Amino acid sequence: MRDGPQTSRPLLRPPRSIAAGLLALALVCIAAATPVALWHLANERELRAGERCFYARDYAAAVEHYQRIVAAYPAWWKGKTYLFAAQHEAQRVQDSGGQPVEPLAVDLRGSVGHTDRGYDTGHAGHPTQAIAEFQDALRRNPWNDWARECLAYQYHLLGREDDCIAELQRTIGIAPRNGDARFDLALALRDAGRIDEEIAQYRELLRQNPVGTPYHYCLACALGKQAKYDEAEAHLEVCLAANANDFPAREELIWAFRQSGHPDAAAAQCRELLRRNPKNAYARACLNTDRTMSPSR
Repeated sequence: MRDGPQTSRPLLRPPRSIAAGLLALALVCIAAATPVALWHLANERELRAGERCFYARDYAAAVEHYQRIVAAYPAWWKGKTYLFAAQHEAQRVQDSGGQPVEPLAVDLRGSVGHTDRGYDTGHAGHPTQAIAEFQDALRRNPWNDWARECLAYQYHLLGREDDCIAELQRTIGIAPRNGDARFDLALALRDAGRIDEEIAQYRELLRQNPVGTPYHYCLACALGKQAKYDEAEAHLEVCLAANANDFPAREELIWAFRQSGHPDAAAAQCRELLRRNPKNAYARACLNTDRTMSPSR
């Protein structure tokens, strides 16, 4: 046996010098940053190629470049903004029937820059200055749907609800599949008491996304205001099929059953709600009293 303490070999040896440690850290950072850098490089190439086509009035080619960006990165708002502008100009040329079309003064990158500044300014709590930035962005590119959506929100913060609704309507006119803008529009119409229009927006959202549970719930609430209880019940059942512990949806269903003259069904839902949530005051009150007020109103 050897004299002296026995030591086991470490599984991971520490770096032999500070330089080696820094080199290892640098390699890790480069490996992490490379995909992001490649993403930006690929996007920038497509954007510049699309811009060259756009300002050369080859709108069909510009659309192809921007479609590749949107297909690869659907959530990247800048790619969509460029695409909508190119599609609109391509449509103008097509509608002209071969006649010369005067190009609009569109500044794609300038619009994006003002949008970024507007977003930062609004986030810092300065809605009036943010509105000015978004308006500048839209003067440079009227098809910037993200700038319009952000502008609508700033109007909402200032209590300018009619302007908010108008901008959201323009947003979905540019981008009909912008679900966030359409949902915001539905909520703004609800607050303005325009229930028929609110319902129409929820129906379109469900046509585009049939499994959108929040849309089923909001539509059911709106239908309840119009005493369309049977249809409201059907949408609430969809919510509960997706999540049996959706307590607000079950409360609305209890109210709808009571309003439509189905007390036994309402009582059954009360018992089920209390089984899942014994402290639910609304279900207990419905079992003990003749309460008919909607829980969401």
